[in-house]
Amino acid sequence: MTANAFVFTIEIGGTPTLTFEAQNLREAHELCHEQWLKDDLAEAKSDGVPLWDGKAKLRARIALPRRVSCLPRPKIMGQAV
Repeated sequence: MTANAFVFTIEIGGTPTLTFEAQNLREAHELCHEQWLKDDLAEAKSDGVPLWDGKAKLRARIALPRRVSCLPRPKIMGQAV
């Protein structure tokens, strides 16, 4: 994680789908309205099914601790912090 960033999750229709870093919740919410992200989610597939159907609600929330622990830890001079 970068300094001063928090980890958020985007839910698609109530299903946690994407975990990412943002400076605050407002920035995370704004990401849900970005057309490039919507396009990417509509193109990406899981088991042959698009992640987003173009209709389901995209909702950002603070990530649960177990999701945060899955992210790579930052390193300073080659050492995990």
